[in-house]
Amino acid sequence: MLKECPVCKNKKIREVGGEEIAYERSVSTGKVLKREKNGCITWWKYTCKCGWESETYSD
Repeated sequence: MLKECPVCKNKKIREVGGEEIAYERSVSTGKVLKREKNGCITWWKYTCKCGWESETYSD
């Protein structure tokens, strides 16, 4: 995990990521019947307000 932005040295960097969540949906009605509350993180990257972005990491 990064402690600061390598470009501007800002310590308030953000972790942005995607999460896979399982769900069950009715084909006839289109309604979601069941949805997991927690999912698996599939990718993440770090960003800073100066515009810097890290490479994208994945599990």
